Amino acid sequence: MSSTSSSESDILTPETIKLEASNVIQNLIPTKSREKYLKAYDNFIQWKNRKGAKTFSENVFLAYFQELAKTKQPSTLWSVYSMLKTTVNINKDIKIDSYSKLVAYLKRLSEGHKPKKSKVFSGQNVETFLNDAPDKEFLAIKVALIFGIHGACRGNELVKITVDDIENHSDQLLLVKLTDTKTKIDRSFIIRGEYKRIVEKYQSLRPSDIKSNRFFIRYQNGKCLKQVLGKNKISSMPQEIATFLKLPDSKLYTGHCFRRTSATLLADSGADLTVLKRHGGWKSSSVAEGYIEDSIESKAKISTSIAENIKLRGADNSPIPLSPRPSTSKESSVPFPEHQPDTEITNTQNINKSTTISIPNKTVTIHFQNCASVSNININL
Repeated sequence: MSSTSSSESDILTPETIKLEASNVIQNLIPTKSREKYLKAYDNFIQWKNRKGAKTFSENVFLAYFQELAKTKQPSTLWSVYSMLKTTVNINKDIKIDSYSKLVAYLKRLSEGHKPKKSKVFSGQNVETFLNDAPDKEFLAIKVALIFGIHGACRGNELVKITVDDIENHSDQLLLVKLTDTKTKIDRSFIIRGEYKRIVEKYQSLRPSDIKSNRFFIRYQNGKCLKQVLGKNKISSMPQEIATFLKLPDSKLYTGHCFRRTSATLLADSGADLTVLKRHGGWKSSSVAEGYIEDSIESKAKISTSIAENIKLRGADNSPIPLSPRPSTSKESSVPFPEHQPDTEITNTQNINKSTTISIPNKTVTIHFQNCASVSNININL
């Protein structure tokens, strides 16, 4: 449509319809990030006016992003580009995503750039903190950690959880609902057993006359106070945990730590892409695939699969046995007293070359050959 035709169309359009259309267009900006989008647009317009630029040409945008690149990381530049793409289209009806040179320039700046990611806790780290940290000081942080790793929660999601989002389904189960998420995908997760007991201890300390229905409230010296916890406090909790555990670089455990830890633990357990995406509420497969690629368990399985097709010999020319596949099963340790070959025991008696041992729900037969002594045997169930 020509500019003349467009002008004629505007003249023939009633003012009420123009106003309604304008409201619809303004609502194209994401509600939660509206201020950021408008700020990004205002910054560009102010820069443009200072430079005396009269147009919204590709060269103007190239110059703007070249200046931003002196102080901003590539990830930030892409964020600004995304916000300007929307706001410039809304306000000036110009589609900067058609500026191929600008896109190519941003892609080149991103080459080799590795965005900083929060460090994650190991399963052992989580276990140690929950078992050893004193409740009088760390109960609220323990509950946030439990919620964070069970639900792959972002800091904002933890802040917004209300008492109404938590349902007691039985003596063993709590159902927690996340209804206001970044991706607008509702999620829920289960807390059970001893984790549930810790959560309920925190719940029981909640003041009865508190006005807010937000779940996470301030906790100090064994008491809950009538003050809600904000995003900054929630985001600082991973660093407090890392400090308690005396982990190096505790400042690198950021507000995204709980979510990344949850996804990493799930990936290490062998979960596939579909399970990971559903657990974290990711729309894109690329993020979830990253956790699978980084999983130690996944790498170990790949290594074993490759090594199974190669037979090496040791220094004495004897075959080298392959390491067993990584296992997430519980390990039972069965002690045996020292014995001489060809003597017979059961649990406390002598042992033959083969013996059968009863373990709950299992019967295990063990064969011995040319054994000088046996003091301990580990059995993977």
